[in-house]
Amino acid sequence: METRATPVKNLFSNLGEDETDEVQTEDLRRAQQVIGELQWLVTRTRPDIVYHVGVMARLAHRRARHVVKLGDELLRYLSATRTKGLHYMKTSAQKPYGRNDELATQVSINNLEVFVDASHALEHENYKSVTGVILCVGGSPIAWASGRQPFITTSTAESELVSCGEGFQCGESLAALLEVMGVGEINKTLNCDSKSALHLCTIDTGSWRTRHLRIRYARLREAFQDELSRWAARHVSGLVLPADGATKPLQGQKMENFVESIYIDALEDLQRVEEELRAEEEKIVKFLSLGKDLLETADPQNEELGLGLIVAGCWMLQKKRERENEPSPPCSAREDEPADMGEKTNARAPNEPALRRLGREDEPPGRMKAMVRAQNEPTMLEKGRDDEPPEKSHGVANQTSPSGMIDVEGKRNPWVSDMGRSLS
Repeated sequence: METRATPVKNLFSNLGEDETDEVQTEDLRRAQQVIGELQWLVTRTRPDIVYHVGVMARLAHRRARHVVKLGDELLRYLSATRTKGLHYMKTSAQKPYGRNDELATQVSINNLEVFVDASHALEHENYKSVTGVILCVGGSPIAWASGRQPFITTSTAESELVSCGEGFQCGESLAALLEVMGVGEINKTLNCDSKSALHLCTIDTGSWRTRHLRIRYARLREAFQDELSRWAARHVSGLVLPADGATKPLQGQKMENFVESIYIDALEDLQRVEEELRAEEEKIVKFLSLGKDLLETADPQNEELGLGLIVAGCWMLQKKRERENEPSPPCSAREDEPADMGEKTNARAPNEPALRRLGREDEPPGRMKAMVRAQNEPTMLEKGRDDEPPEKSHGVANQTSPSGMIDVEGKRNPWVSDMGRSLS
């Protein structure tokens, strides 16, 4: 059954500026009732509506009648997708780097992927930004959140940095819980689609204009520079970032891609896959049993035909077992990278654009030029104001990336690669 994301988009994308209507008691009760029902669902099996339910909860006491309309449209969407739900699979049955190759490391129970995103200065949120966080273990989401940021941010980089801080706290809490449960040491990766935010939380020096942001999130920078914290940062294209759907309403193909990226599948699709597997097993059994019966006959032609059927059945059985138990490639090597790069770096995902096309659409071209540099090129010397003291803007030409992290080019340090190989 097709996903009906368009009606949800039409109402949730045209909320306009924040307004306060005359709230009736009956409308408020109806709004609170539908919000409570949807919150129960979104915290269990439907993270695809986490943003919509959050918007409804924040507007309930100001625009209760409109929230009831939003709830009706959201219920129509859920009715059209009532057979969909979270699908958890064993790691050996998944693609090594996620469905869209969005993961920095191979799918493993010891790898925690934290995806964060932000929508900057929304009108209906009093010009506050919205943060979206999705945490995945073993390739599948196990925790998600969407909420309004506590203060107004003056740039997209600052709003993304606030989201990185929120994702960092969620990742620390979830990793501690997994270690208490006996999973073992957890490798944590923070995935964000803003290069400027990653620079601010991973590099000590920079322009004096962003000094207040670097001070505010010094804790993140300390964690990324400390190898023992097992934290890494990575830039991910917004086209494959799962957290994008937790910050804004999506429609059409974007909504379908978001639903697929967070492993929400339809029951009929899973049943079809099970039927195909069952038919394959029955075919293998039929080949082997018929081949055995032909071998027991005295006719040489039948014996030759039976031997061929047994060989074909054994080959099909071997291929089936290889698909089920196929080991993932090493953490440091990808199928699309040269052999000599596997020991040093972790290449970007196969469908990820080149570095110079990875910037956000709302970032000015000048900022992108100041960020992109060659692999072995020192950090660009940032120019300060004419009336600025020299020590505030210069002296950063030899600044190198700190150890224990993944830089914005998506390349992992050798220590992380060795750690991944030891876990595999």
